[in-house]
Formats: sequence, C-alpha cells, structure tokens
Amino acid sequence: KRFMKVGGNCLIHVGEWKGMTGSKQFEELLVKDFKCIYRAPCPTWGTDAASVSVWKKCDSIGKTGEVLLPCIACGNHEAKRRCRLIRYAVYCSEDCFKNHA
Repeated sequence: KRFMKVGGNCLIHVGEWKGMTGSKQFEELLVKDFKCIYRAPCPTWGTDAASVSVWKKCDSIGKTGEVLLPCIACGNHEAKRRCRLIRYAVYCSEDCFKNHA
C-alpha cells in the first residue's frame, strides 16, 4: 500500500500465483488496483509453479474480468485448486481434474 501511496504504478511479481510464495491479501490488492500486462513461467525453479508477472496500476473503469490463473484442462475458467505434486497443474473444477488425468 505504501508503494502505491508514493506514486508507484508498475510492479513486478515473482512467485506462485495463488500458491506458496504469496499472500491472499497481496494478490487481492494487485487484482483490485493493477492489471497484469505480462506473465512468463520460471521453468528452472523445480517443483513450484513460479512465474514473473508485470502489473500496471489502473483505474477500475478500465479493468476487465481477466483470468489470471487459467485451468490447465479447459483454459476458460479461473483455477481454484492446485495439484500438490505437480504445482503447475491447476483446475477450475473436479470435472476438469478428472477429464485431464
């Protein structure tokens, strides 16, 4: 919050989205006040699903309902669960999990 108060308008996040390296409060703040303009995976980080993402501050008028963590099976909906063994495998529903296996 301090970053935004002093005029920060671009932020780089490295870590798992909805994973083990961030907090729910921080991610909610990003989604509320920023728009993800770039994302790339970090494939050399072993078993986690870390990525590098660039976020730009925007007003709520210009925001759309973007899918930040798409389901690996259907790609259409926001993932709600992550596989414990294969961290990059995320699913929006039990049906997608069963159909993907």
